[in-house]
Amino acid sequence: MIKQVCSLLCVRRLLLVVLPAVLPTLGLGQSAHPQVPGETMHKSDVPTVQQLAPDVSPVGQGLFRYLFWRVYEAQLLAPEGVWQNRSGYETPFVLRLTYLRDLLGEAIAERSVEEMRKQGFNDDESLAHWLKQMKTIFPDVGNGTRLTGVHVPGVGAYFFEDDRYLGLIADTQFSQKFFNIWLSEKTTGPDLRRELLGL
Repeated sequence: MIKQVCSLLCVRRLLLVVLPAVLPTLGLGQSAHPQVPGETMHKSDVPTVQQLAPDVSPVGQGLFRYLFWRVYEAQLLAPEGVWQNRSGYETPFVLRLTYLRDLLGEAIAERSVEEMRKQGFNDDESLAHWLKQMKTIFPDVGNGTRLTGVHVPGVGAYFFEDDRYLGLIADTQFSQKFFNIWLSEKTTGPDLRRELLGL
């Protein structure tokens, strides 16, 4: 009986003390997805726009309309205010949208997928995965809500509401396809693109 109790105590100690210390070193027991701010991520670990894209300043800005409605004002910021990403997105940049009407976050995500398709990207599996991630990240917006997207080369796209961190989609292909909605020559809003790029 005494041996059994000792054995149970040893097993309990292994589970409570030893394994939690060992698992992280083995790459186990950790989530493969970014932690959600406000839940398990420490406040000091939450990124800021300034950290991700230092020394950016405005390149250009413009107004997006849909039929008769003013939907949002857009602003592009790049290092030293100069757009250098002609053939790809090699440097960090910031796209800031200030909304002028109420929209659901899910509707913004769905419209983003539609715009990617219009540019010729039709990988259904990737689009479905990205749609799910965007629906998780994008909030409902109203007049004056400012959403900011930050492209970080080799990482992906970070998103903020005002100065509050919303999340990261750690996929460089997503980041390119997403920001192409506004910046690609295939955009459905060529006038806004020219204003953003200062052309």
